[in-house]
Parts: sequence; structure tokens; C-alpha cells
Amino acid sequence: MSAIQQALISYKILSSSLLTWLRAYYTFNSNSNDTLATYNWTDNNTPTYTSWKISNALTLSSGSSQYVSLPNGVMPWGTNTYSVNMWVKLTSISWNQSFLMTARTGQWILFYFAWSLVDHAKPNVVSNTYTWWAADTNWHMWTFVWDGSWMRTYLDWNTTPVASNANTANIVAPSTDTIEIWWYRSWWTIQSWWYMWGQIDEVWIWNKALTTTEITALYNWSSWKTYPF
Repeated sequence: MSAIQQALISYKILSSSLLTWLRAYYTFNSNSNDTLATYNWTDNNTPTYTSWKISNALTLSSGSSQYVSLPNGVMPWGTNTYSVNMWVKLTSISWNQSFLMTARTGQWILFYFAWSLVDHAKPNVVSNTYTWWAADTNWHMWTFVWDGSWMRTYLDWNTTPVASNANTANIVAPSTDTIEIWWYRSWWTIQSWWYMWGQIDEVWIWNKALTTTEITALYNWSSWKTYPF
């Protein structure tokens, strides 16, 4: 276990079980580097890091072409299990907005907001779509999980997924494509209507399926006053 992982436990940010198969953790306090010091993103078009409940968050303006990206083939995503946890605050609940997407259609997975829909998709395979009728501009924790049999989407502290879909098809690991937050490139072409307007923070990526207990712990880690807000 690395020194940074031991520090995370000592500060009670997360339990030891959440360190299992943890691939990356992004705080976005002052840059888009991986707290585990392995998989650093690259800032594009000068996104900013502005204050919110936990120090700072990655902040992007409407139509500004700001985003962060991870180089090709850097992170070992795996193909049959994953979990991605993040806090998102939309400035507007209009149009299409990317949470996290691959650079090329058909690779890995897509997480995005499209008007009242939140989609968790394996491109060209299946979508796990949640109709978010109560969409708002508050901070919300989103957790996207695939355990090899089921795709599930969780909102905030709820242990019941807001959307689920049985699917056993492996994802296509994006070994030759970039991964981006807050924009979308389809077949190498930037899709200008997918830029996000808002903030994102505390992004975690695992090569395992989180349990509902672990999801609740991420939300309610009150001893360190990280969650709830």
C-alpha cells in the first residue's frame, strides 16, 4: 500500500475496502492530477479550479471548449467490471452535457446528461438510461457500476439504483483513444454541443463493482466531514 493510500485511510476519507482495485482518484483541488500519482489528466483550454464544499472543483464555462483529457492507452480500464464515482453540479439542465466519455464511438463507456436523461452506456452495445425528472443545479453524487452482469446507476446515497440493465457484453477497452471529461469526440471529431457547463469533483475509478455499502460510505463519511455537504 502506498503512502498516499495510507494517508487516505488515516484521514478517514475512505475505508480499506475502497482501496481494492482503486485505479485513480481526482480531487481537482488545483489541477487534474491523479492523487495516487499515476494517471494524470491534461487541462485543455484553461479550465479553472474554484471553491466548493471540499476545497476546489474542476469548473468549466458554457461553450468555452474547456475539458480535461487522459492520453491514449494510459489507464488499465479492464473490460468486465468497473465503477466510477463523481460529484457533479450542473449550471444549466439544458442541452447535452458530457460527464465522462471516450474519444471515439464504440470504445469503453459513456456517462452524460441529455436534457432530462442521464445515460450510462456501452457505445454501440447498450444504454442504461435514467430519466431524471427532478434534475436540478445542486451538487449530486453519481455512481456508475458494472459487475459483469448488470449495469447500474446510483444517485446520491440511495442503495437502490435509479437505473439498471442486465448485460454481459464486455466493454471495448480504449487502448488507442483518449478519455475526456466534459466534452465528447465522435470518430475524432469534436462535438461542440456536448460541452458541459458546471463543476465536477472527487472522481474515483475502480476496476471492480462497488457494493451499496461502499457507495453509502462515499456519501456519508461524516467523521472527516467530507460527506454529506
